[in-house]
Amino acid sequence: SYYYFGCFSHPKGFDEGQLAELRAAMPSKAVAEQLDEWFREKLYATQEETRLCFPGIIWQFPTYLFLWPLYCAQKRDRVRKWQAQMMKWQDDINDQLLIPNGMFLKTQSERPFVICGRLATKRWFAIALTPKEAEVLDAEKHVFGRTRFVGCSCLGEKNPLHDEDLCMHHP
Repeated sequence: SYYYFGCFSHPKGFDEGQLAELRAAMPSKAVAEQLDEWFREKLYATQEETRLCFPGIIWQFPTYLFLWPLYCAQKRDRVRKWQAQMMKWQDDINDQLLIPNGMFLKTQSERPFVICGRLATKRWFAIALTPKEAEVLDAEKHVFGRTRFVGCSCLGEKNPLHDEDLCMHHP
């Protein structure tokens, strides 16, 4: 699973238990040893753009009615930056670690996903451990389920951003 920074939480971006299971399932011990660096250090760098609330909400909330187009554009730009960082991380881990060893990683997500009676978005890292699985995973799409416009659809943007253009539903 993929987790992003929230208002009051600063997760690492991954689940520790799942990372341990992945290391144990890896056919190559050399790859398993390098996963910590890729997930603990390099993935963490992509997290900064997922901050959702503070400190921005303190000054945005009172002015939202008047400046909402600006805030929508800021969110769109933040999501674009996050997307670029996530795709770079994904491409780098594939090119430098997984593909040379016959494996492949792809970020994916699904919306809506019902959890505890609430609609949510589920995000995950899909990892193929064999070349045949890698071929199938590479052909799959990143985003499943409902998608939405990122930013302000009413502004007539020249280069709009939609969820289906991303590596997973945006935070």
